[in-house]
Amino acid sequence: MRTQPYFLLILLFLVGSPVGPAFSAEPGNQAPIDVLALPEFQEATKDWSPEVTFEQAALLHIYLGQYQQAVPILESLVRKAPNASGLWNMLALAYNRLEQGQQAWETASLAVTLEPYVEAYYFERGLAAFQLGRNQEALDDFVRYVSTFTTSAKGHFYLGLAQARLGRIPSARASFTRAGSLNPRLLLMTEYYVGLLDAQSGRLRDGMTALKETLAAFREADLPLTQQIRRQLFLMRLVDAAHNDPVRSPFLTTVLKEDIRHAVKHTPQLIQPSVERMGLGVVPRGGKK
Repeated sequence: MRTQPYFLLILLFLVGSPVGPAFSAEPGNQAPIDVLALPEFQEATKDWSPEVTFEQAALLHIYLGQYQQAVPILESLVRKAPNASGLWNMLALAYNRLEQGQQAWETASLAVTLEPYVEAYYFERGLAAFQLGRNQEALDDFVRYVSTFTTSAKGHFYLGLAQARLGRIPSARASFTRAGSLNPRLLLMTEYYVGLLDAQSGRLRDGMTALKETLAAFREADLPLTQQIRRQLFLMRLVDAAHNDPVRSPFLTTVLKEDIRHAVKHTPQLIQPSVERMGLGVVPRGGKK
């Protein structure tokens, strides 16, 4: 039985520890922290079982964005506790963040199989399916997830992405709008996708307005989307200028729609760090031992 709740360890690292600043840093910008070797961690876990200690270490690696370090710990834990559905879900989370979609899908599916009524597990399986391009499966899992976690901004955001990939534009637009209303920090990304969907639906001026606003914000944040947005705005302006040209207009419209389809498929990898900062949604270990 766990002797301390998760949040005490998280609090330890956020308050009065040199590790704290890592929570605001982008993963990969600094050397990995060996959680198990930290004196603060050793002191906090000295009376805990090895299993709980390693689980806490894995959880902290995940919160620090050190997914590569979390994976071997979690793989060792699930070998010893193969019926611990929460551990499988945490491992799926780490695989997802490392963009190892097939491993993420397999481990998330194990978590769902062990406890199919834990709706939280469906997010990681949906995200893995989304990475693998299995869009209908992703959509089904995200729908189940948001049906329970109705105020999950990231759930509605990824549901919108899956709907957009499947060409369900009105539904995708509604999901993105819902995500932005639930979490203002997502507004930049949701407005960007809503702008793309507006352009794809023929509301070109609305799309251009949304992308102009997004570009100004992203440029200020120095995100890697700026070049992509400039290209899309340029294409939108060309389409708008050629709307009366019976030859150029269909061609440019096709090019723009293809560019938007490509963006819906690939842009999530560029914005993943920003989505992560809104909360990982880690599910503690549960289920059968």
